[in-house]
Amino acid sequence: MTAKRLARLLVVVAVTVALAAHSHTLRDATRHLGRLSPGWLGLAVLAEGVSLVMSAELQRHLLASAGARLGRRFLVAVAYASGAVSALLPAGAALSASYSYRRLTGRGASRTLTAWVLVASGVVSIVALLFLGLVGAQVRGLLCSALGRLAGGAITTAGIGALALLAWTSRGSRLETISASVERGLDRADALLRLGRRRTVDQRLVLLSADGDEIAMGTTAWLGAVFLAAGNWLVDCAALALAFLALGVAVPWPGLLLAYVVSQIVVALPVLGCIGVAEGSVTLVLTCLGVAPDRALAVAVLYRLVTFWSVLPMGWLAWAHLRRQEGRVGLGSPASRDSLRVA
Repeated sequence: MTAKRLARLLVVVAVTVALAAHSHTLRDATRHLGRLSPGWLGLAVLAEGVSLVMSAELQRHLLASAGARLGRRFLVAVAYASGAVSALLPAGAALSASYSYRRLTGRGASRTLTAWVLVASGVVSIVALLFLGLVGAQVRGLLCSALGRLAGGAITTAGIGALALLAWTSRGSRLETISASVERGLDRADALLRLGRRRTVDQRLVLLSADGDEIAMGTTAWLGAVFLAAGNWLVDCAALALAFLALGVAVPWPGLLLAYVVSQIVVALPVLGCIGVAEGSVTLVLTCLGVAPDRALAVAVLYRLVTFWSVLPMGWLAWAHLRRQEGRVGLGSPASRDSLRVA
């Protein structure tokens, strides 16, 4: 048994034992869920949809930095579909990235640019999440001590350094090297899952050649990317706050942002990526804020329903729509060429 599987097994056992020891908490949480407000729930679902739109807008912003103009509706559909792929399939994160890569290159974006955009959107999102964590920590007064200021300075320096490194890789041969590495990783993901298929991108449609890609992003453009990523996280955090309101539970506003960031970091850890960890992490951090365990569990379950299960139907509908669209519009057709405009 590998270390990753052992860690996941231990998490599952710990969650099972905790649930068994607190069966009354489950009963009380179920009672809270029975008092659900449809209006607040609808707003939470809407907020999650806006979050995905902002995620797509981030990729659109990065693509535009090299002159690639892909349609907003297409990128939103890819965001929904890739989210569904990531949620339900084994090694979902890798396959989701591979899926997005094939869709974007199939619309004419060069492989070099697409690989860089996938990496850049991930890095910018992580940096934005860390910066929001610092804001949440400051609201809670955790950065007032010398140790807190030291940790805050280290995180800020690391975040700025990551963005600077990303900007450095966006030039010339460094961009092609990053692209080649990402492509190899995506190919391995396809081969591992036996879902890969021969790429059918017509090279005549690759209007941005690998040799000519140059990402021209100034300070303002990078700040715009960070703000879009931060907006994506904040709207998702708003869905968590709306889950409180939907259940009639008081929102712990001073610590909500920090709790949200911590739970997202825990869920993102690949070693702990198994069923129940998302709900458990949100429940734990909310309990640490002083929320009663039964209410924290009810909020965590509802938040998971909104951000995971309610998105899946739209994701698979988007996947089917994109699949039909690919079959209806040939890669060499004028309609396909019109999907990408070079500024």
